[in-house]
Amino acid sequence: MRRSIAWLFLFVISISLTFNSFAQNRGKPARYQKVPTLGSASSAVASGNNGVFVVDQNSPTTCSTGGTTALDCAYQAASAWLLSSSLNPNHRNALLMIGPGVFPTATGLTGPSTSTAMTIDIDCAGYGATTIQQSASISTATIYQPPNQFANNYPQMHIRNCTIDANKLAPAVLDLMGVKESSFEHLKLLNAGGTDHVGKFGDGTNTGGGFQNFV
Repeated sequence: MRRSIAWLFLFVISISLTFNSFAQNRGKPARYQKVPTLGSASSAVASGNNGVFVVDQNSPTTCSTGGTTALDCAYQAASAWLLSSSLNPNHRNALLMIGPGVFPTATGLTGPSTSTAMTIDIDCAGYGATTIQQSASISTATIYQPPNQFANNYPQMHIRNCTIDANKLAPAVLDLMGVKESSFEHLKLLNAGGTDHVGKFGDGTNTGGGFQNFV
């Protein structure tokens, strides 16, 4: 009888510890850790994210490269990782995941112009849940992918499930040059400041053109 009671006691403790561990880690898969200090390649790799960057309402709003919003800091960290030959030797895309809420960007999200076909993918929580909002005046689109350095060496880019609001502070919402075989899904584009276009995919040149894109 005493042995049965002892086993039952140990079983209850085991269940309690398992539940507490689940509650503490719920919604925080190890691969998608938040970046504690953003803005440089060294801090990016120190967080153990391996090219995956997460920004949410609890993310820091300043970083070593001068970003003043959580979104700008996360994007700068992703760019630093992307361009580091030691951290990203195989020239893979970085992934920026954005949680629910309104996330201002003062600088706009400008992808790197490189000699290799790589860029930053963006995945939001849903265009009814996540808004990327321009908060300061800029001369480029809120999300801008510049032409590649080499002709016809275009990256594959994916942006999904976001509302993107230029807030009349950027001439366009999206200007994505030099992308191929890319997908842009479930996007809501708002308040371009210019009168020419809201979004553009390719510019017709051999470094900034685009083809086989899914919108």
